[in-house]
Amino acid sequence: MKKPKLRELKEALTSLFTKPYTTKFPYQPHTPPKRFRGRPKF
Repeated sequence: MKKPKLRELKEALTSLFTKPYTTKFPYQPHTPPKRFRGRPKF
């Protein structure tokens, strides 16, 4: 039972010190990659 708890604790602590993957949308506009050609249509 200790190993899963330690893994959860490690994950929680590392997530406190990493930047989020998302952007703050209304404040920072979306910048698409250089080779982005639009949304695919089927």
